[in-house]
Amino acid sequence: MKILISGSHGLVGTALIQALESEGHDIFRLVRYAPHSETEIEWSPDRYSIALARLEGFDAVVHLAGESIAEGRWSDEKKKQIRESRVKGTRLLGDALANFECETTTMHDGGDHVIFVGRVLALRTGEGRPLLYYRGAYRQIVESS
Repeated sequence: MKILISGSHGLVGTALIQALESEGHDIFRLVRYAPHSETEIEWSPDRYSIALARLEGFDAVVHLAGESIAEGRWSDEKKKQIRESRVKGTRLLGDALANFECETTTMHDGGDHVIFVGRVLALRTGEGRPLLYYRGAYRQIVESS
């Protein structure tokens, strides 16, 4: 399977990638820096940008990105960062994938995470392309290079 993973450098992401690669899956990572290889795709939830055209053709997308819950004290500010990091990333990835024809084959409910397994088929164009609503305004996803 061709699998895209956000949060690939975290504790869970690192272990998941190791397990999936040992089973022969092709792993691609969403990264917050300029990509160093073809298996890295740039995104920035803070800037609401993603390399949209690179999302086509994945069999599964796993979203694990977010502020670490293992580092630092859980002050009010830390709790806000944890929540906002998850909301921004989920919103961007969800809005980006809404621009594609997708086929869902399985859904796994993990309590605070829901995993949809399927295939990202093709980028929608023209009429019927969804508008994105973010922070009180309609927007378009900014293409990363």
